[in-house]
Amino acid sequence: MSLRSSLTAALTMLGLLGTSMSSGSEPNLRRHEFTKLSMGSQARIVLFASTESEARRAAAGAFERIEALESIMSDYRPTSELSRLNALDVPPSGQTLPLSEDLTRVLERSEKIRERTGGAFDVRAGRVVRLWRDARQRGPTLSDLTELRRSAQALGDFDLDPEARTITLRSRVTLDLGGIGKGFAADAASQTLTQLGAPAHLIDLGGDIALGDAPPDATGWGIAIAGTGPEQARVALHNCGIATSGPTDRFFAIGSTTYSHIIDPRTGVPVSEPRIVTVIAPDATDADALATAMSVLTPGESLRVAASTPGVHARIEVPDNLVITSNGFPWASRTPPRAEPDAEFIPLFNGRDLVGWKGLVADPPARARMSPVELAQAQFEADRKMRAHWSVEDGMLVFDGEGDSICTARDYADFELIVEWKIGPQGDSGIYLRGSPQVQIWDNPIGSGGLYNNQKNASQPLVVADRPVGEWNTFHIIMQGERVTVYLNGRLVVGDTILENYWERDKPIYPSGQIELQNHGNTLYFRNISLRPLGPGDRPSVATTTPFPRLAGARVLVFTRTAGFRHDSIEAGVQAMRDMAAQHGFSIVHTEDPTVFDNNGLAPYDAVVFLNTTGDILNPTQEAAFEAFVRSGGGFVGIHSAADTEYDWPFYGLAVGAYFKGHPPVQAAMTTIASHDHPATRRLPDSWKRTDEWYDYRAVPEGATVLARIDEASYEGGQMGADHPIAWCREIDQGRTFYTGFGHTQQSYSEPEVRAMLAGALAWVTHRD
Repeated sequence: MSLRSSLTAALTMLGLLGTSMSSGSEPNLRRHEFTKLSMGSQARIVLFASTESEARRAAAGAFERIEALESIMSDYRPTSELSRLNALDVPPSGQTLPLSEDLTRVLERSEKIRERTGGAFDVRAGRVVRLWRDARQRGPTLSDLTELRRSAQALGDFDLDPEARTITLRSRVTLDLGGIGKGFAADAASQTLTQLGAPAHLIDLGGDIALGDAPPDATGWGIAIAGTGPEQARVALHNCGIATSGPTDRFFAIGSTTYSHIIDPRTGVPVSEPRIVTVIAPDATDADALATAMSVLTPGESLRVAASTPGVHARIEVPDNLVITSNGFPWASRTPPRAEPDAEFIPLFNGRDLVGWKGLVADPPARARMSPVELAQAQFEADRKMRAHWSVEDGMLVFDGEGDSICTARDYADFELIVEWKIGPQGDSGIYLRGSPQVQIWDNPIGSGGLYNNQKNASQPLVVADRPVGEWNTFHIIMQGERVTVYLNGRLVVGDTILENYWERDKPIYPSGQIELQNHGNTLYFRNISLRPLGPGDRPSVATTTPFPRLAGARVLVFTRTAGFRHDSIEAGVQAMRDMAAQHGFSIVHTEDPTVFDNNGLAPYDAVVFLNTTGDILNPTQEAAFEAFVRSGGGFVGIHSAADTEYDWPFYGLAVGAYFKGHPPVQAAMTTIASHDHPATRRLPDSWKRTDEWYDYRAVPEGATVLARIDEASYEGGQMGADHPIAWCREIDQGRTFYTGFGHTQQSYSEPEVRAMLAGALAWVTHRD
C-alpha cells in the first residue's frame, strides 16, 4: 500500500499547475485560485469564473465536499465511518453492515483495481500500513519486517454489495484508503465545481489531481512533470486525473538495505527500489490507485496494466534517471530524448554492476532434474564464477575470456530484446533465447545474427550486416511463440523463423526461460541491454533499428512545390526522408521544379512523394506525364496538404483519394488502425494519441482501402463524424497510391510511428511489400 509522499506539496513533481498550454482567455472568465488544508495536505483549486463571488461559492462547495469525504474515509479520525468499521470485533459467523453511498463507491472502485493489479493495490492492508508507520516513527528493525510479513498473511476479508450498499465482514479487517481516498475526493470535488457552474478547473490534493475542462482558449491544463533527473516533460490535459507516487528521499535503513514508505500489500515488505510513477487516467481515483500499485509492480508489469486499461498512461522513472513510458503517453513537449532504451523497454543491464544477472547452471533439462537444494547450491557456485570473469567497465558488461556464460536472473516468454555487442578478431559468442541456443555472434564471413543450431529451419543470416570487428553492433531480436526475427544494425537477418530446441530436439522451444550471453573463450563486450515483454496479441514496437529491407535500391522523388499555403514543416519532412533513405537503403531526390514531370524526367523513379504541396502546381502536359507514370506501375505517396493540391485535376483526385475541407486548431487526438495487413500500418500500435492538424475532407475516399482513422470524440472540432479516415491506399491500373493526413507539424517527422508509416507506404507503392 502506498502512503502518498507529499513530494514537496506536489510542486516538485507536478509543477506549473493551472497554467494553460496556450495564451488568451474569454473576457468574461477570469482565473481564480484557492487553497485550504484538507486531508492532511494543502488542497489547491484553480477555476475560471465570471465573478469573484461565483468563484468563491464554487470553491467553498468543493472544499465542503472534500471535508465531508474526509469525515467518512479518514483513518486518523476515530469518529469517521472507516475508523468505526475498522474498530468492530467480528463474530466467527461474520457481520453485515450498511455503508454510506460514498464509502460504498470508493470500496467498489478499490476492489476493481485490486483485481486489475493482481493485489498490488489492496485496501485490506491497513494493519500492515499502520505497523510500518509506527516502525518508521521509532526506527525500524528486522523484527518489524518479520511482523509485517506475518500481518500480510492475515489481512482479513469482506464482501461488498454495491447495490444494497452493505459490507459483510468475514473476519476482522483494517481498511486503509490512503492510496485512493484523495483521488476519489478530488473527483467528487470536480463534480461539485461543474455542478456549481465552474467546469474549467483543476483540483490538487497533495499530488492527486482532477482536471475539468481546459482553460478558456487553451488545449488543456499545462502540467510539468519532473523527476529526479534532468528530463523535463510537459503535458496538456483536461477532463482526466493525474497522480504521482514515489518515495523520493523517504528511506529507512534496516541493516544494509534501505526501504521506502511504500508497502507491497501482497508480501508486507516495504519497497526497496526507488521508483517515481506518474499515471494519467480517465479520473483521479484510478490515477491515484494505479500510481500506488505501480510503485509496487515492476515497470514491465505496470506497463501491461496501463496497456490493458483504457485511457491509462504511465511514466516510470527508475534509478539512473531512466524514464520508461507506456505507449501513447500524451507528451505535449519534452526535451530531446537521451540515448536510452525506447519507451516500454526495461533495462536488463544497469551499466554499474551485475544486479539482475546470475551465473550459468547447466542446461534447462539438467536444471529441471535438480532438487531445490541442489539448484541453490549449484547457483551459488555459478554466481561465484560469474563474478570472477564478468565485470562492468565504463558502462560495459565485459567478459575476460574464461569461465561460463552469464544469464538473466529472471525467465522471459515473448519479448523484444535490444543488445549492443562488440567482439575481437576470431571472436565467437551468441545469445540464448529462453535458455536455448542461439542467435550467433562471431567473426565469420557468414555473418552474425543467424540461428546457428537450427537443423530443420533456416540457420544462416539473410545478409551479412556486421560492422568491422572491434566496432559496436546492435541486435533487435523479437521472440514470439516459437518464432524469432532478428535485425542486425538495422538490417533484417532472420525473418520470423522457428527456433528449434537444441536440448530436446523432439520438443518445441520452451515457453519461457532465461536469456544467456554465451562465450567461447574470448573477450566480449555488451552494453545497452533492454527488453520489452510482449503479451498475447502485442505487436513489436516501432524502432529505428527496424528497417524495410526490400526498400533497398528504390528511387524516390520528393516534390514540395507550393502555390498556396506553405508549411514550415517541409524542411523537417525532407530531412526525415533523407534519414529514412539512409536507414532503409533507398535514394531520394528533392525538387520543387515541375519540369521534371515528363516521361523522361520521371523514368528513373519508382515513386513520387507530394510532401505538403498546395495549390495548382503542374501544367496539363506535366499532369499527363504523372498520370502515365502511375498507371504504368509508378507509386504515389501524398502527405498532409497533398490533399490541398490540384483540385481541378480528376486523376489527381483519384490518386490522392480525398480533398481538404477544413481543420480545427492543432491538438492531440486518438489514431486507430483500421487494418494491420498493410506495410504502412503493420508495425503500428492499435491506437495511440498524437498531436497534429486534423484535416476534415470533402468526402470519405470512395473505393480506397482505409488504413487508419481518427476518433472525433478524442478532440474538438472534427466535422466528419464516426467515419473519419486519416490514411488510405488504392491501386490504379498497375500503379499504387497512398495518402496520410499526418505531417502538419515539424515534430511529426521525428515520430517513429510516422516514419514507420511512411516507410511502409513507400515499400507498398514501389511493390516492395
